[in-house]
Amino acid sequence: MSLSKYLVEHNAKLTTNKTLEELKQYNRQLTFDWIAKNKEFEAEIKAGFHTLTSENYNENRTEILNGYADHYAEKIFGFSAKIPQYLAKVGEAPFNEAELKEIKEAVKKQNAIPFIGHLGGMEFIPPFLALHGIPVTVILRFNSTEARKRAFEQNARLKDLDITLIDASDNMVAELLKLKGQKRLLITVYDGFDNWKPDVESVTMYWGLKKIKLDSTPRRLYNLTQKGSFFYISMLRNDDKYKFSAVKLEKGQSHTISEVIYKPWKASIEENFSQWYIWDEVREIKNR
Repeated sequence: MSLSKYLVEHNAKLTTNKTLEELKQYNRQLTFDWIAKNKEFEAEIKAGFHTLTSENYNENRTEILNGYADHYAEKIFGFSAKIPQYLAKVGEAPFNEAELKEIKEAVKKQNAIPFIGHLGGMEFIPPFLALHGIPVTVILRFNSTEARKRAFEQNARLKDLDITLIDASDNMVAELLKLKGQKRLLITVYDGFDNWKPDVESVTMYWGLKKIKLDSTPRRLYNLTQKGSFFYISMLRNDDKYKFSAVKLEKGQSHTISEVIYKPWKASIEENFSQWYIWDEVREIKNR
């Protein structure tokens, strides 16, 4: 049984609604219990961590595993909390007024593309932006029918917010063409390694001991959306709080879109490595 299924099953047994902080404590203990019985999974995390960083895994083990647990706690909070409670938590995140204004202005002109990573409270980004009056479309790929079902059920709970989902497993091009001229924020995950299609126009990048050929998805999205503005955005944890940040990216003549996004994405992970919860997937990064 995977970690996610293990946590979902145990959380389903809870008889009362928990605060996010209570869910984090509960899921941290469950995660360590599961890890103790699934050493192969932790070996993948450790291998990925040592491939990309020079940090000592054992010294950072508790924080890294807590990062995995906190991510699932955030997902479960989205399903279990009453909507006012959930949106109150999402909406309390501090942000830079100028950054949010820049996103709003970009969307007023045409579809804009923010890229996010599997980092921190990424689950909260779409509702946070929608709470601030920005129409959001999230482009997703699902690794199971259950994951797809849960995502659409969660989005249905947020029916009062302008958030739509696109399943990129379907015809992504056709779905995006439907949005032409609608002026929405098209959020997509940058580091979905299992779906990377190496970009022949991109140079090879080096991260730690890993040679990386960057994904072509950003370039294809950029062209499909008539070369709208694009951003790297994050929602990072700070104790029990979250902070939203956005960086507008500019494409230079000598760099592909993927290369421009790579720099802030990589920096955000290196600065907040305990909040990146896909260390076990580093082996899937394409290198050719």
